[in-house]
Amino acid sequence: FSDLIGYLQPASFPVDFLKGVLENQIPIHILIFKAIKIEGPVLCWLFVWLILSLALPCAIIAQACCSKKGIQRLRDDYSITSRYTDKWMRNLNTCLMHLLLLLLLGSIALMITANEQISQTATTAPNRIKIMFEDIETFVDNTQFQISSVTTSSIQIATEAIHRDLEDGEQLLGNPLRQALHDETGIETAIQALPDLTAVAADLFFRVASLIKDCNKARSAGKSLQGSLTELSKLLTLTRQECLPRDRPLCDTLQTQPFAVTIYVDQLTSDYHLQQLEKMGTNENFNRTIEISQRTFQGLPKRVSLETAASRTEIRSVLNQYRNNLFDSVHSFEDVANAFKNKIKMYKDEAVPLTEKVANGDLWRWILVLGLSLLTFLVWGFLICGAPCGCDSTPKTIPFLQTGLGLTCVLSLIMWTFGSVSFIIGGHCHVLICQPLYEDPTYITLNELLNTRDIISRSDDNLFYRILKANRSLRVDSMFNKCRNNQSAFRTFDLQTIFNIESLTNAKEWREYNEAIKRFPAILSNFEVLSPKLRENLEEFSSLSKVNFTNYRNNISQPITNKDLSSVAEQLKSVAKHLTDARSAENMERLAFRTQILVETELQRLKKIRDDILYQMAALEVFLAPLNKRINQSLSRLKEIQYFVDNDGMRISRKVVSDYIDGLNRNLEQMHSFTKKKVFYEIGNCRPLWETFDMIRISGCNMMVDHLNGFSVACFFCILLFLALAPVTFTAIEQFRKDFEGSLDSITHRRARNGMLINEEGTWATPSPRSSSEGVQRHDLPPSEMPWVIAREHMDTMIPSPPRFPEQVPLRLEPNRIAEAFAKSSRILDATKLIRKPPQIREPSPDNAPATPVRSQGVQSIASVSRILDSARSIPSHLRSPEPHLGTTPSTSSLMASSQSLLMKSARHTEPSRNIKSPIPRIIQAMTSKARRRYESLKLIERMDRISPKSWL
Repeated sequence: FSDLIGYLQPASFPVDFLKGVLENQIPIHILIFKAIKIEGPVLCWLFVWLILSLALPCAIIAQACCSKKGIQRLRDDYSITSRYTDKWMRNLNTCLMHLLLLLLLGSIALMITANEQISQTATTAPNRIKIMFEDIETFVDNTQFQISSVTTSSIQIATEAIHRDLEDGEQLLGNPLRQALHDETGIETAIQALPDLTAVAADLFFRVASLIKDCNKARSAGKSLQGSLTELSKLLTLTRQECLPRDRPLCDTLQTQPFAVTIYVDQLTSDYHLQQLEKMGTNENFNRTIEISQRTFQGLPKRVSLETAASRTEIRSVLNQYRNNLFDSVHSFEDVANAFKNKIKMYKDEAVPLTEKVANGDLWRWILVLGLSLLTFLVWGFLICGAPCGCDSTPKTIPFLQTGLGLTCVLSLIMWTFGSVSFIIGGHCHVLICQPLYEDPTYITLNELLNTRDIISRSDDNLFYRILKANRSLRVDSMFNKCRNNQSAFRTFDLQTIFNIESLTNAKEWREYNEAIKRFPAILSNFEVLSPKLRENLEEFSSLSKVNFTNYRNNISQPITNKDLSSVAEQLKSVAKHLTDARSAENMERLAFRTQILVETELQRLKKIRDDILYQMAALEVFLAPLNKRINQSLSRLKEIQYFVDNDGMRISRKVVSDYIDGLNRNLEQMHSFTKKKVFYEIGNCRPLWETFDMIRISGCNMMVDHLNGFSVACFFCILLFLALAPVTFTAIEQFRKDFEGSLDSITHRRARNGMLINEEGTWATPSPRSSSEGVQRHDLPPSEMPWVIAREHMDTMIPSPPRFPEQVPLRLEPNRIAEAFAKSSRILDATKLIRKPPQIREPSPDNAPATPVRSQGVQSIASVSRILDSARSIPSHLRSPEPHLGTTPSTSSLMASSQSLLMKSARHTEPSRNIKSPIPRIIQAMTSKARRRYESLKLIERMDRISPKSWL
């Protein structure tokens, strides 16, 4: 209905007209002209329907004034063609009238349905408006809470992780640097080799010290042996001098040269290398330099942590500053959201009472529309009661139709009033509200309205201005389409202008942070793995480890003494055996024994010392060769490492620092990507807003405006139906009048033809209201002479009231009266048989020939029955009631019983039931007993008409 009515309304929302009204720059007469131009079709439409609604009463009044007065009588000699055409026109008029009444009933149902739907919508409107505002408020609250929670928690987690990384610079910056140096140079292996070198050097120092110690022992033992040998040499000289002359040649065989120790260790002990090695063993300088180098390498992470502490503190403070900025922005966003919610609450507080007032006032509208519907239904009831139904008309048929037509005159104007108001309200609501709301997916009108700064107030208190402020790229069509697709509210409403998450969470846009990162210091400057002192010690140690023990070994490997003392002892023993002088021989033996003792003690001890020295010298030669090589390797490796650190250390440090900074930035990037993903795509989805918007337009348009337009269409359609029903109803009235007049003409014609008039008092059981004298005269006549049909007394056309069967009264008749009644009982039975047969009606002959014998016999039988009944009713009252003092004979009693039985059978005889449709609706039949009695009378008339159609009149 709204789309149908929309063709008469403006094609689009008059944005330019509204802008001109708001700007107050157009003269008032031009505005009126534009308004008339815009509303021209509407005004024409209402004017046309006003003419149509006024045309109906005018036409009815004209028809009533111009109609013929009196009753037109039917002619008996009409042709078959005219009768057929009249029958066809009657059927067509009947069908058309019932069709129009059916359409009118549908219009009434549409009016009632629309009225109930509008009332229901208006009743539930306050609750719907309240729920709508609460849903919007809840959505705003949830969206603000989700966005605030995600952003604050994300940056809080990210900054805490970065703070831990900044505080743990030793592990995250120093250790990676040390590992990077090791990966590039193998410095850790070289440094770990220095303690091994220290242990080897200590072993060397111990060996050198042991060698020098043995040399000192050998020197002492040699000195002691030399003293013993000198004394031995003196004793040998004295002993040889004491030999006898005869033993002199034998004693002269003994060597008289002095004994001397030929081993010398002073050259070995005075060797420079051994002396320096001995000093290094006693001095801790070498070990200290190695320990310093180890501590320098092991303490590199701590050194890096100390050197970068200031920069890390600066970065921490900058991050805290940006985090605080984000918190401040979140608080500002929350303030905007709270202001928005307060504005929504204010609108709710204004809208809900307003809708409640509208809902309360809608009760009167509902009552008026319901009254209009009931009045229309009453008109429909009058018309349906008078509508042709295939039966004969009743005296109230024409008044029903005339009353219905009269009410339609007033009702058409009321319908025009209600329809016009509904059309104006519903049509303009459809064009100005519903049509912009249903412009999927472009929403051109809403875009023009909401994006026009002249239409929307520029005050900060305005809801739409707060949304559209500094957000010129926001379009209503994009907003609705995104909400329908359940996208996030942040992207839908472009809240980036209010809460710029990109600049607040993207570390690439943090200028101070980037500058602090650029100022991060180099962490490998002045790093010395090979200190000058260590280098000097290693070089000295390398040179000292090159000792040549060959000469020393050759010198020490010589015999310890210049003479073999064991041979000297054996010679002394041999000489002693050949000496003749016992005293000299004894001295010789004693000297030989002493020499043997010297060999076994001091000489043997010195030999052992010499052997130890030779062993240690050999061990040192074996030990020093790989040691020297190892020292040289360590020294060369440390030199290479130091050279690499001096030249490529900055590159390694920059790489390590870059990795460290990347780790910090990675946390910020993860925070930014997570926040952006959540805020832009996952949280705050605005599908509930779309559902609220859809509920608004469904409730307002589909459930209110559409039914309002449907009501206006129903009103206008009722006017059309009234216009269509008027000629049909007039035709039905004329047809009913023709039927009524035809009935009267038929009665008059038959009376005139037969020259008789029905005696009402003889036919009906109800006594006649005429004078009592006339009644008495007729009652005085014998029953057999009581006439049933009398001559016409006057020409007044009278339709008798419905007949009823006489009540059965106890009769007390004279025997002759009883015999007469019994004699006529056979004729009653014959009449009954004739009545049961369907009548055979023939067209009257041109010469007015009498009816068939069957019909005459049936009429005579009915006349006989009526005369018998009239005779019974004409019995005086004193003869009707039995008197106890009058006796009756058995024959009389049996005759009376037989006659009464026959009379009762004739009275109880009824025709087979016929379904006679009453022109009065059942709902009216059940409401009045008078109508029921009227209906029963009509059935009785129909039953009697079947006996002899029209003859009972």
